[in-house]
Amino acid sequence: MTNTEKIMEKIRALMEKTVENGATEQEAIEAAKAAQRLMAKYKISEVTAEKKEEIDSTEMDISRQWQIILANVLAKNLCCRCIQTHPEKRKVRFVVMGKEADRKVFEKMYESFFILIYKGAKEAKAKAKAEHGHTHDVESAYAAGFIQAIDEAMGEQCRALALVVPEDVNLATHRRFPSLGRARAWRIDGNSATRTARADGYSDGRSAAGQKRIAG
Repeated sequence: MTNTEKIMEKIRALMEKTVENGATEQEAIEAAKAAQRLMAKYKISEVTAEKKEEIDSTEMDISRQWQIILANVLAKNLCCRCIQTHPEKRKVRFVVMGKEADRKVFEKMYESFFILIYKGAKEAKAKAKAEHGHTHDVESAYAAGFIQAIDEAMGEQCRALALVVPEDVNLATHRRFPSLGRARAWRIDGNSATRTARADGYSDGRSAAGQKRIAG
């Protein structure tokens, strides 16, 4: 087995560590980060040059506003582009444009972080109901804090690995979506319940992203 084959085998093994295959959310995230570091270190697009990496898309319908925010944060830190679309009335979808290996890492991280945010937000809402008597905007506030934390931590890894969105991904995105608009501002009511939820989300997000180790 050549060195390149060994690297690819290791990356494939890391990508198999998913929640669906029995890994915890944290184990899946750590495996995805390790796979990303290997792909960057060994320039996977070069060592797999015999099979040209095509730009394709991953699409998913969403039901919560924070899902598109999470998708955008992960995409920009994983060499992809994320576009919000409205294919049908009252339906919202995001489309992630990128190379296959990068999109697979995106899908792993998105699934794991979604589960962690969903679980944490449920706990934050129960806490807010008991302490403040309402849960208005608590889920959004918790998600905002969590996503801010992983954005900061993943940004460290991107800078450490010198990762940028490839120009061919940008070109493919603009060809498919020639008229890109601006995302709407994410507004959350500021009150004691949402401030607490956001702080809890930020703390949980730092732990989930493994900020101290992410650039290692």
